[in-house]
Amino acid sequence: MFMKYIKPYEAHNESWRKTKAYLTIPALIVDIALSKLLNYVPKLNSLYKSMAAKIDTGTSFNSGAGTPLTGSFEEIKLEDIKDEKIRRSLKLSGLFSEWHIYKSGRLSHDGKTPIYVSKDIIEEGDRVHGQRLSSDTSTEFYIVAAKHTEEHEEMSRERRSSYEKKEYNRYKSMVTKAVEEGYFFNRTSMGDFAPLFHSLVKKNYLDLVKKCLDKSATIKDQDNSIRTLIVRRFNSDGDRSSGYGSKNALELSSAFPEMRKLLVTSLHEEWQKNKN
Repeated sequence: MFMKYIKPYEAHNESWRKTKAYLTIPALIVDIALSKLLNYVPKLNSLYKSMAAKIDTGTSFNSGAGTPLTGSFEEIKLEDIKDEKIRRSLKLSGLFSEWHIYKSGRLSHDGKTPIYVSKDIIEEGDRVHGQRLSSDTSTEFYIVAAKHTEEHEEMSRERRSSYEKKEYNRYKSMVTKAVEEGYFFNRTSMGDFAPLFHSLVKKNYLDLVKKCLDKSATIKDQDNSIRTLIVRRFNSDGDRSSGYGSKNALELSSAFPEMRKLLVTSLHEEWQKNKN
């Protein structure tokens, strides 16, 4: 019954990993409130889950391949940690799942000893993801860490898919507006000076390019003809140009056989239409 209501929420957030992050919010609120009363660092379990890619909080600290742990380090006991608040925090947050604590043999740039706390058993050479806690002492600082696993690879794929979906929808919205206006050479954005039609070709958005071509076929204007869309050249500043480095849509499609076929076929069909 519960999953009946969770499924639409999961679809909205694009992954169960993101959904779980939102579902932890009530517990986090309680944790933060209690930390004020008991004077401990809250959210340690949630931070570990984020570093372990069990939930996706959108942070960049758990992205990539992780950082290899090199040099000597040893596992220490909770009592060996110098910061009393950190000791209390680890004790309270480790009631249901034990923390492993590792002391690095290498000093940081500020002369402090890194202390890694994790739910994982970490060995030398393991790649880890970690986030430094704000609490530290004059001689050591603390990092909540997790080993790099397939969870991180899967989360990376989910994030990439989410980004690509949002990017496609952004261009789809621009194409809808361009179709209404009947003009397809507006610059994509302030950061991308390429004309919209060229950006669509470079991103291999076949359906959106076809939508532009279909609309262009209905416009009786030489500046918006199918031929103009495909062969007009622009430079890297997004200005119309026939100079060195300028390219047209057909040249930009060289890496995409299906896109190139669509453009060539559209050119040929327009030529046949004008010929008749």
